[in-house]
Amino acid sequence: MNIQQRPTHLAPFDLDKELASAQYAEGMRPTVSVLVRNLVGAVMLVCPRKADEHANAFMFPQGAIERHESPRDAAARVLRQECAFTEDLLEIAQARALGISPIESSAEVTKIHHVVFLSLRKKREPILNHENRDHLYVTGPNFLWSKITGCRPPKRKLIITAVIQAVESELLLSKRWQLNRLQDLRRYAAHH
Repeated sequence: MNIQQRPTHLAPFDLDKELASAQYAEGMRPTVSVLVRNLVGAVMLVCPRKADEHANAFMFPQGAIERHESPRDAAARVLRQECAFTEDLLEIAQARALGISPIESSAEVTKIHHVVFLSLRKKREPILNHENRDHLYVTGPNFLWSKITGCRPPKRKLIITAVIQAVESELLLSKRWQLNRLQDLRRYAAHH
């Protein structure tokens, strides 16, 4: 993928390949965002301390992809650092690459988000690090929407698009995550 194109939608990427050096060019920060599904099909969100002014600014766990690190390895590291999820708790071998999308552009940096889907293999609540103040598991589109309204529009769109991709790929299988229940989220993602 040509990073200069800066797509605004999810585009494919290789989960096990180190990122090209062009993705670390000045002004770019490759980031992994992890959509974590628990044993009952709910999606985990965390609320960073920097979002204190927004009660509903929950997001996927995320962090930088280091040079010479694959997105799969970065996802495992981020979940270990942010949530104390060790690899024995994760279905790391079954991780799926949902897509890549640049968001969070500022004067200094553009984060390039590589969205990875991972399932928990055991029931365990996260032990959050000092950078996150809360977590929750959302069980459907209405609950999801109510918890991301404080996020900036590009972050909301990334979360919505990733969840829709996971449902369409049959990674989120439950009545609460059926495609017909995602119509409002789909319309929002298309217009915002």
